[in-house]
Amino acid sequence: MSDERLLRLREKASKLPRSPGVYIMENSQGKVIYVGKSRSLRDRVYQYFVGSHDVKTEKMASSVHDFRFITCQTEIESLALENSLIKQHTPRYNIKLKDAKSYPYLRFTAGEYPRLEVTRTRSRDGATYFGPYSGISTAYAVKETLERTLGLPSCKRKFPEDIGRERPCMYYQTGRCAGLCTGDINPMEYGATVAMAKEILRGKTAGVARELEERMMKCAEEERFEEAARCRDSLAAIRKLGERQKAVGAPDAECDVIAFAAAGKGECAAVFYIRGGYINDSEHFVFGDTEITGFSPDADGAEDKDSPLAAFVMSLYQGREYIPGLILISEEIGEGDLAVLEEYLTGLAGHKVTLRTPQRGDGVRLCEMAAEDAVRHFENRQQKMRREEKLLVSLANLLRLEVVPERIEAYDISN
Repeated sequence: MSDERLLRLREKASKLPRSPGVYIMENSQGKVIYVGKSRSLRDRVYQYFVGSHDVKTEKMASSVHDFRFITCQTEIESLALENSLIKQHTPRYNIKLKDAKSYPYLRFTAGEYPRLEVTRTRSRDGATYFGPYSGISTAYAVKETLERTLGLPSCKRKFPEDIGRERPCMYYQTGRCAGLCTGDINPMEYGATVAMAKEILRGKTAGVARELEERMMKCAEEERFEEAARCRDSLAAIRKLGERQKAVGAPDAECDVIAFAAAGKGECAAVFYIRGGYINDSEHFVFGDTEITGFSPDADGAEDKDSPLAAFVMSLYQGREYIPGLILISEEIGEGDLAVLEEYLTGLAGHKVTLRTPQRGDGVRLCEMAAEDAVRHFENRQQKMRREEKLLVSLANLLRLEVVPERIEAYDISN
């Protein structure tokens, strides 16, 4: 950044109000490259143009040609506005998270014949919800496993209206469905199957696995080998499903666990979604050279807790259909941001939300587990990237390309 530009930005920053608000950094082309919020706009923005900073902040500040700002009445208002502007502009130097719509749920509808569905919304409609899951493919994989294992209907027929009206579909013929449409299964029997599926979704697979194993042995003794084989396959599927749902606490434990760990030149994070005492699902983030858990000194030398950590937590839950009452986080958030975040998340959730950094007991163990999981995910990701890079180099050599291709397109011309 030239001295002339630096002096101009310092002078402009020194005239900002000492009030809460959001600042928008732009490069020489007028493109938004960073959005931040602060309790004091003047102190926060001014510090970017004085003293030394970490590599990423220095790089961002040197790219700033101008900035805009919007004052807010409260910190909650500035927090919401910051998130909205980040989603609108997707600035280069802000943390990028997937939209909340990426977090699906499984639900059993209410009524005499509950159906298992994948949904992106969680409503007070009498249905029983499980999740969230980290991706739509995960939710559908669990749904398909339960349908195939327990014989739950996956067709579009409505019950009880369509019972006995048409011939059973191919799912019944191939043994993938118990045939609710035939009328041979009464509501009590179907209810028992649904209850079993709910137990599995809560992570309590041991009892179901034991029952399937006993049924498999009985079928084998009676030489009903096809049915025994189906029980064997179902047993394997249930055990595999149970492996990803680890018991971590009391049967009614419900919270999210967010943990950070060093990864390369930056950091990584893992989020555990704990429902009914089990890790229902997990999600991972890699921040490259971004230091999420670090704080920068403000203009007065005091600690500025308008940190990327608070922005990450806020962005993670923005737009979520459901937020648990307790969120455990491995790193401490400054008192100012902590109070603002709790108030903000409580408003989103419609109930009290508490953020806590555990100091002992099961909470510390959960954060350690999540941090280890984050590192494993990062290492696996790095190995995959190295394998792909090696493969691309081999391909470039084979095709006698001067450079390694950044994109490969394939077209099907068989028709």
